[in-house]
Amino acid sequence: MRISYCYWYLLLLTNIAEHSINSFALIKRRLNNIIKLNEAKGKGGKNWIERSTPTGMEIEGGETEYSIRVEGGSFELDSLSKRIYETLKEAALKRFAGKVIPSELENIYKASTLNIAALEATKVALGENKLEKVIVEDEQQNWGKIELIEYKSKKFSSIEDVIELGLWEPGESFSFVVRNVLAKEKEMTIEDLMAMLDPSNQMKMPAPLLPDDPSERITSLKALSDDNERRCNDAHTTKSSNERLIDIVISIDKFKEALEGKDSKAISFIMEAFETHSCLILQLNETQSLILNDMWNVAEYIFEESDIKQRPPPMNVISEAGSKNAVVGYASYENDQMQFLETRLRRSDFKLFPTDILPPPLEDDFIKSFHLLGEISKHVTQIVVEAANNECNLSAELSHKLAQLATNELLDDGTTFSDIKDTNICMSPHRFCQYSFHQKTNKKSKEIFGAHTDSTFVTILPCASTPGLEIYNDELEEWFSPETIAKQHFQKHSQKDSSSSSSSWHSSYVCILPGELLQILTRSMILSAVHRVVINSNESRMSVPALIRARSNAIFDAQKYFGENALRNPLLKDCNSLTMEQVHDALQPSQK
Repeated sequence: MRISYCYWYLLLLTNIAEHSINSFALIKRRLNNIIKLNEAKGKGGKNWIERSTPTGMEIEGGETEYSIRVEGGSFELDSLSKRIYETLKEAALKRFAGKVIPSELENIYKASTLNIAALEATKVALGENKLEKVIVEDEQQNWGKIELIEYKSKKFSSIEDVIELGLWEPGESFSFVVRNVLAKEKEMTIEDLMAMLDPSNQMKMPAPLLPDDPSERITSLKALSDDNERRCNDAHTTKSSNERLIDIVISIDKFKEALEGKDSKAISFIMEAFETHSCLILQLNETQSLILNDMWNVAEYIFEESDIKQRPPPMNVISEAGSKNAVVGYASYENDQMQFLETRLRRSDFKLFPTDILPPPLEDDFIKSFHLLGEISKHVTQIVVEAANNECNLSAELSHKLAQLATNELLDDGTTFSDIKDTNICMSPHRFCQYSFHQKTNKKSKEIFGAHTDSTFVTILPCASTPGLEIYNDELEEWFSPETIAKQHFQKHSQKDSSSSSSSWHSSYVCILPGELLQILTRSMILSAVHRVVINSNESRMSVPALIRARSNAIFDAQKYFGENALRNPLLKDCNSLTMEQVHDALQPSQK
């Protein structure tokens, strides 16, 4: 079956929302290399545009057909195509039974990705030349005739050719020539008029800035979701700064003193780590480290010894869960460069789902690690929410009482809470991940999982032996590696402790990242962490994060959890009376 025969079947299935394309705004702002009409065309430049209507005649209505060449490198079509492909697949997974895309449709998704990326780049090229594309019937199929695609110094005459030969993959750059693109001159905007009247910008008013205080700009769940998307899009894709020394490591003993309210400096340290760096690194004791060491052995078994790839449990909602979000199973992307196994516990007996993926001793070890990570997550959430309550001028006694109540009733650590009608399955997944990058390329590293935030109270990640997690610092406009910081901390202190084992150093540290739900509970005093995964060429990285989410059926009662004046806060008011599942769903991109 040729791609063209079922091209629109894909678009019908995916039903791409307008907001998905809007997420490419950051990339579009960087496209500044278009050659103008009055410059050398075609043969001399990378990008060019010229009229293709015979003798340059205008079609009725002032419309003209244009031919355009776009050079992929200057348009960052690698990043753009990756985002489009991820959006297409995310939308499609919701429509296929078992949340698995049929293999026979893979090429159709790649062809649509290439087509949409070319269309978006063409629109920008026209805009740079004070033109705008004329909307035609069947816009995404009939927008122009692509007659040449250049990929890795090879030339192809159509999208179908480059896709069916199995060469191009989303996330790789390409160049193209498109003919018969119908466009017209842009109508003059108020900005254009001001540019003519005031070329030196003396009359121009400064653009309105977003309030510095997040609590002023984030007044609803939609505003929170939109702000986090903006922060992710604004995160530069620059290399990380691994040489910057950041003090975000705290010992488990100091952590416990903060929980008990005995060490105000430790509480301030935790808040500063979250507010300034969006991350806290916790150094564990020996007993806890052994639990995580056993967990890493389980991860190695999953990806290196088990038959998970040969008999993968499909991604499905657990039938007895009581929530549509209780998904478990195995998924693989980009030719196994990203592999995920989502697991959850049954609340009544701590049975692991998917079932029968681990021998009993290993399953017990893995469940112990989740209980440890859940307990730490619960404690750090209580510390932070209590400190935020104090900042809102609640008494110390009431701050503590309300923080403890909100944490116990809203955060899902897998335990049963008598006052809440819980789902049968814990809503906080514990995820096995394996990332690899084995492509023949000049790139030394690759952003394999792009910038995002999590709809969690916290995401807690045992430090991996191979660094790859990176967190974005908005103020410094750079990424940093918490695992590198943890390793530096270990190396510094292991010199004083001859019993420390360098081979398993990472089992002694966990990285704690604030999520969107913690942002709500702290009234945006702490923002959710923008983070990504970067992998070096010819390396493999395992990660086993626990995403600590909310009890789905719990009701967000603002005054119960934050005091009688809570409804004065617009964000808390917007959440009031919703179930935590409704809060979670409102934060997802599909709800925008």
